[in-house]
Amino acid sequence: MSWHNGSEWKKQIAREQRLAEEYRAAGMTEEQIAAIAAFDREALRSDRRFYRHTQALHPGLGPLESVPEPWYEDEEGGLSGRMDWLEEISDPLLLAALRELHPDMLEILTLYVFEGWTQPEIARKLGCTHQNISGRLVRLRRFLRRRISRLKEEQEG
Repeated sequence: MSWHNGSEWKKQIAREQRLAEEYRAAGMTEEQIAAIAAFDREALRSDRRFYRHTQALHPGLGPLESVPEPWYEDEEGGLSGRMDWLEEISDPLLLAALRELHPDMLEILTLYVFEGWTQPEIARKLGCTHQNISGRLVRLRRFLRRRISRLKEEQEG
């Protein structure tokens, strides 16, 4: 949900005027009405700060219904959700290394490799820079190479 400050203040002033008439009819003093209005304005400022400084869990995706399904292991130990592609990995060493990745890195890998997103598109979605995504992919490749070679050494030795 986006926040339009001018629109919200316009609604607040109209609401204050309507309520002030009701409060006067109920016998409240002008000081009491002003105190309630000041409280309501501070609540509006608080809401504005909240919307300005709070990010959604999945930036840029819109309403909750459009948030991608998270991945998790079901009762049989299989994966469920957007990371089903991991079940198709036939190399046990690669699969072991991929399962060690942080879910954020798996998300980037899924978007880039399997869903065909570009690095700038992923950056916009995650709220970071293109260079940040590029660096994460470089670190991801490096991690997978090193981890698989260590797993091979452990297996052979």
